[in-house]
Parts: sequence; C-alpha cells; structure tokens
Amino acid sequence: MSLRLRMLGLENTSELFLLIEKNREYLERWFEWTHDIKSEQECLNFIEQCNQKYQSSKAFDLGIWLDDDLIGMIGFYEINWTHRHAEISYWITQEQQGKGYVRQCVQAMMTYAFKEYNLNRIEILCALDNLRSRSVAEKLGFTFEGVKREDFQFMGRFFDEACYSFLARDFHVTGEEPYAQLARQICTP
Repeated sequence: MSLRLRMLGLENTSELFLLIEKNREYLERWFEWTHDIKSEQECLNFIEQCNQKYQSSKAFDLGIWLDDDLIGMIGFYEINWTHRHAEISYWITQEQQGKGYVRQCVQAMMTYAFKEYNLNRIEILCALDNLRSRSVAEKLGFTFEGVKREDFQFMGRFFDEACYSFLARDFHVTGEEPYAQLARQICTP
C-alpha cells in the first residue's frame, strides 16, 4: 500500500464530496465545516478556497491518498509566519482509522513544517473528548499544554479543546524514516 499527500485539484471535487458524504455523520461530530459542504458545488468552492489560501501562503491543505483512493485530508491551518507556527488539522475516513496512516501523515507534515517552512512550533488542537486525535499527538511526542476552556463554539455549544505542541528544537529526522520520504513526495501545484 502506498500513502501519498498532494493538493486537491478541481478534478477531485466529486471524489472528496463522496468521501465527505460517506463519513458525514462521523465528521459532523468534530468539524463545523461539514455543514458548509452539502453539494458538489460547495465542495468545489472549498477546494478553490484551499488553493487560494495556499497561493497566499496562509494555509496548506492536502488530500491523503492510499494507493489511488482519497481517504482524508491534512494540512496547516492558518500559518503564522511572523511567529513561525501553525496548527495541523486532519481527518481520515472511519474505515481507515487505527492503521497508523494519520500518524505517518502528521510526521510528514512535521518534517515539512520544520525542514521546508522553517517553522518553530506546530500545534494540534482537538476537542477534549476526541480521543483518537489526542492519541495521535501523544504517540508522536507532542507536549500536552493543557485545556483551552470553551475555546470553540460548535452547533450552539461551547467546547473545551486539548492543546498539544511540538517545537522544532525537539524534532530529529535522519531522512530515512518513511514519513521523511512521504514529506519529500508532497505534491503541490
């Protein structure tokens, strides 16, 4: 099985929309943006926005492919160039969870962040009860900084977020690890 990260093009609209539809119930539990993508046109608009944010160096969103199948997304959410930090955000289809794919992709994005973008800090913010996402951060050695109380509002309620960080000075990669190879293969337009 071959794992790849690459930017979504407009030709991926139907594939992404079908993936969101198939996983809508699960995704709606964690991501507010799913309420904004109810049609292929809205999905196309989302992809265009992702690419515009990349062109203006504000964000970097990638599709996660397993062989030829799109299985999720990962990216840097709101890159802060002044303070050299970004948040990594990700999701993967339910049927592919628990297989280590997200962990490999986060490691690749960390490599890209620290080696290509020269960022100093990466964060993972997730709902306090999102145990799968928290597990990814913990397995990768992110530091748990605490709970951001009622940090985001979703569906009329406020939720607490777990805040994890990883600093460039603590990141060591030899270039031989699979995730380093995955980072080198990141395809951009």
